[in-house]
Amino acid sequence: MAVIYPAAFLMAVTMGLMTLGMVLYARLVLEAGGARIGVLAGIWSLTYVFGCLVVRPWFNRVLPRFLIIGSTATMAVVVVVMLGAETYGMLLVLYALFGLALSLFWPPLMGWVSTNVEGPHLGRVIGRFNMSWCSGAVISPFICGWLSGINPRYPLMLAVGLMLFVCVFVAVSARLLPGIGSDRGTGAAHDALPGDTDGSSPLRFPAWIGLYASFFGLGTITAVFPLVALEAWHAVEKVIGLVFTGRGLANVVGFILLGRIHAWHHKLIPMLAAQWVAVVSLAVISLAGSVITAAVLLAVFGFCSAMSYASSFFHGTVGSLNRARRMAVHESILAGGLVSGSIAGGWIYEKLASNTVFFVVAVILAGLTIVQTMVGRSVNTRDEIMAK
Repeated sequence: MAVIYPAAFLMAVTMGLMTLGMVLYARLVLEAGGARIGVLAGIWSLTYVFGCLVVRPWFNRVLPRFLIIGSTATMAVVVVVMLGAETYGMLLVLYALFGLALSLFWPPLMGWVSTNVEGPHLGRVIGRFNMSWCSGAVISPFICGWLSGINPRYPLMLAVGLMLFVCVFVAVSARLLPGIGSDRGTGAAHDALPGDTDGSSPLRFPAWIGLYASFFGLGTITAVFPLVALEAWHAVEKVIGLVFTGRGLANVVGFILLGRIHAWHHKLIPMLAAQWVAVVSLAVISLAGSVITAAVLLAVFGFCSAMSYASSFFHGTVGSLNRARRMAVHESILAGGLVSGSIAGGWIYEKLASNTVFFVVAVILAGLTIVQTMVGRSVNTRDEIMAK
């Protein structure tokens, strides 16, 4: 854990620098238009999903530390080449390669952190891991905005430095720390001992639906909220940044509480309750008369999305013999929600050009939550029996 938590934190900072930094870089350096920037912002997520589902399984027998070292080194090289890209097409291709390389970082890391951990201890480990990466995601927008104001290339340059640091950090730790160097677990099914049986939780299915719904909403918020805040509430950029930071902090608080409280384990009602609260908070944003009201509602949504993420993580890994594959599914669903939410939210906003977009998206999330409820009720009895 002395390696995993710092690596998660630093990589989350890196991702924050990349996602916002690439948008600003494409706009300010390459003078790309809004449509092209939208495609650029989504391309890494698409290739990340492809990598999680198709590419990562080829490396099932490779130890997580080696995948992390190779992934971070590859991404650093790709971003260095990006800094020299002179055309939008070249930047798009390179960002797609970045997403592929990233698929060899997060699923192995998440499978590694949950290896040989079950029950309440697994909940605590997941809580600490989530707090690590989420803390990095909170501070990165501040860093990126400050560096971009000096030079749009600086966030990407810092991202390269952080990825190389993680690469060297994991490599040196594997050499110096006996527990890391001797760890032979990959988180895949072939690590199981003879006689081990898969005890996967069926609640992973409604949890995955909730994860997709939450990140569909987050994708819409990321793409559309800044536009609504500027045009409907006349907020300035710094205020918008603070609103997103508040949502991130609510996310962190949620992860801390879920890591310490275990009553939600193997329970359907908590994940459904959080999902419905998230739906209502998103719908009410459409009625908000100020950015302050919207900020409070976004914080509520961020808190509830922590429950969706933790439920998918916990119920997807508990009892599983192939946790790396389960984490690849988790990450693919998450990224798919972000991409589809961003695209759908942007399209709806173009048609409505108002904060009504949040109500429409809330209706979509309500439909998904009804499906989640139906699936959850069909599997909940079995999971409660398994938990006893």
